[in-house]
Amino acid sequence: MAAGAGRALLQPARHFWRGYRLNALPVLRWWVPALGAATVLGINLLGADAVPGGEVLGAITVVLLVVLLLVAANALVITALYALRTRDVLRLAAYYVVRSPRSTLATLALAVVIAASLVLLSELVPILLSAVLALVLLHGTRPIRSDIEENFVS
Repeated sequence: MAAGAGRALLQPARHFWRGYRLNALPVLRWWVPALGAATVLGINLLGADAVPGGEVLGAITVVLLVVLLLVAANALVITALYALRTRDVLRLAAYYVVRSPRSTLATLALAVVIAASLVLLSELVPILLSAVLALVLLHGTRPIRSDIEENFVS
């Protein structure tokens, strides 16, 4: 191993900030509208009790929030690994929510674990385990990644 290669391995912060800089803008292109939609849906969920038939409205809102979460998780993985247009990222992310039920179930299970740790323990737990949670998300989306590499990326 060359001396320069060993030194590069010992500087993880430099690699982190390079990846952060490369992926920040592509992720923000779809994350900001997704966050806005989640905010509107959350406000609707809070106000669902005040209207007649609010139980149905609340159930529909929860389903929409879960679908938004699943699409956003897929879009995060796709954006981080591939250089695609935002439109294509969102189309693929929504497509794989339906097309890859195993990955969707893995992402949903990860979201349930995170929500349970928030409710039962502390908001600090997902923060401290963020690297492990990212690895679990990456592992759960392996079928999506292999299909994208096989069919969409040359």
